Amino acid sequence: MKTILSILLFLCFQSNICVSQNYFYGIHHWGSNYYFSRYDLTSHTFTDLQVVPGMVSVAGHMSACVDPINSIYYVFTGSNIIGFNLNSGVIVSNYVFPLPGYLNNLQFSPCDTLIYGLLNTAGNVQLVSINPSDSSTNIVFNVTAIVGFCGGCQGFIDPSGDKFVVQTPGGILGLGIKTGLILYYVPIINIQGEQFGHICLDCSSHTIFGTSANISVGVKYLSTIDPVTGIVSHVAGSSGWNTGIWKPVMAGSMIDQAASIYYYIGAGNLLNGIDLNTGNLVSSHFNIPEMYLIEHVPECLCTSTGMPSSPGKNNSILVTNPFSDEIYISTSIAEPLEFTLFDITGKKITNQTFTLKTLIDTRQFPKAVYLYYIKGKNGKMQAGKILKV
Repeated sequence: MKTILSILLFLCFQSNICVSQNYFYGIHHWGSNYYFSRYDLTSHTFTDLQVVPGMVSVAGHMSACVDPINSIYYVFTGSNIIGFNLNSGVIVSNYVFPLPGYLNNLQFSPCDTLIYGLLNTAGNVQLVSINPSDSSTNIVFNVTAIVGFCGGCQGFIDPSGDKFVVQTPGGILGLGIKTGLILYYVPIINIQGEQFGHICLDCSSHTIFGTSANISVGVKYLSTIDPVTGIVSHVAGSSGWNTGIWKPVMAGSMIDQAASIYYYIGAGNLLNGIDLNTGNLVSSHFNIPEMYLIEHVPECLCTSTGMPSSPGKNNSILVTNPFSDEIYISTSIAEPLEFTLFDITGKKITNQTFTLKTLIDTRQFPKAVYLYYIKGKNGKMQAGKILKV
């Protein structure tokens, strides 16, 4: 089952098998209720999918993340962790968080499929992990000495080296999920007259993006930060923009990894989209619903090397697509590889081990879309979707 989920996660970058990339998700405040909601980036319409039980406000001690493997949006309401199905909005889990304190910066790790967060208990800060399948919670290690919290400070899981990265009031903090070590803590060196924040990781370039605002002149820029030096730089060619300079504290920001667009919610119910390559504003939509804790699907993948991945980056194994009576597979990788073919429901169709090349007879298979998974001695090498015609 875990193999199937890995394939579906890989394909989220290439198709609509998991959930559509045209949506983002968040918490919508309307009247006296808070809803788990979906926003369509194409039609610029939104849908309230489900009332969030027990939520009466959105505050700095709340956070959210997305599990793209199982298509679940998790939100910490201050007491409970609630999971919503991204497609239907149905509540799939709801349990009281068992430890005292507030859980900030929820992040889902695609490598071990656990949720991580920073637990703040009366000034004592710990990195904790949560297993969504059984709600078990473990303390990874204490990070009290240097961590402070700021409203709306964001973070992410960097699959490269299994790092939990978060912005603090004055710096960028990297924590080793597996090692239990503080990997780095660097002060943010802002551009003069500006303030940097709202960090997100671009998987393909492995770059940390955020916005840098010059409030005195009313201009905001797409910027990057170097986690080694803490130096903030404008994206080359960025001329900045003057709408949505202010940002609601808990609104959030995100990157559409497939489109290479950085989105954030600005004050006045504004959604701005900025091209990662040019740093310039490419879309601006007013009168969107009052949404908080926004998340986009998919997030970065976990590969066998541990590096973040985007679609189309692995061309070391060639697989016939589309195919008819046979599937031909060839590679320059000189080690035994295992090829497994599944139907779209995840049922295993055939399995074969080969070295360098192989030919698989598929005459008895019906015309349909199939999923494949190729692994070597160190785990997954490639996964994808192919079509029989």
